[in-house]
Amino acid sequence: MFYDDGETVKIIVTVEGLTRADENIVELKSQVRSVSLQIRGLFGKNFQFSVPKLFNRIEEQGNRRIVKDGKVTISLKKKNKSKHWSDLYKVKYIGEKDGDSDKEDGKDD
Repeated sequence: MFYDDGETVKIIVTVEGLTRADENIVELKSQVRSVSLQIRGLFGKNFQFSVPKLFNRIEEQGNRRIVKDGKVTISLKKKNKSKHWSDLYKVKYIGEKDGDSDKEDGKDD
């Protein structure tokens, strides 16, 4: 589940059996257009949640994760705080070329 909270986008990942004490095994990695959450060694297994192409750009610094019993909340700082995220994943539409959405953001990658 995710929701746009104005300046941030929050992603809630449910992880059965996770507790606040497991905070040290939860790692968040983020880049301008992607995010990855890794949980290493929970009940002897590794878990990963990732979004390789986010709906819009995020700040590379200042993103965080909050570990609670049974879930992890990922808080991503939006690069363009005025743009509402209607989806978590970037979807290429018919006729859209790679990079078209970046041009809308004022970026030419």
